[in-house]
Amino acid sequence: MDISIFFIVPNGKNKYIWRCTEYNKYKCSSCFTSTKDETGTILKESCHSHAPNGVNIQVRELMEKIKDNAKSNQVCTRNLISEAVATVPLVVAAQLPSQSLISRTIRRVRSCKDQVCPQNPLTVNDLNIGTS
Repeated sequence: MDISIFFIVPNGKNKYIWRCTEYNKYKCSSCFTSTKDETGTILKESCHSHAPNGVNIQVRELMEKIKDNAKSNQVCTRNLISEAVATVPLVVAAQLPSQSLISRTIRRVRSCKDQVCPQNPLTVNDLNIGTS
């Protein structure tokens, strides 16, 4: 199987059906079927009807990295974005969502209730500033 991104199509049976994320854009009919057990054996596989796009994969990996960094520390949103974008090729940076959309993603990740990371303070009294 080549390097592509797939999503799961809802299926109530004892198998997963994975469809190419380019299904809507390129009408790609590529999909594969795997078992729901711990082995995840591939039962059926088909070919893509478009050329592979490695940039999309790098963009998704970078967005996951930004989300992970947002969960683990409270660095300013703009700094978090600029640190992540500084390390990628221009081709990948050009395909990233706008800064406002990335900032929204970071805010959403940080505001999740079941996270271990500290929440954003709501008032000045909520700020935890150490005294020296």
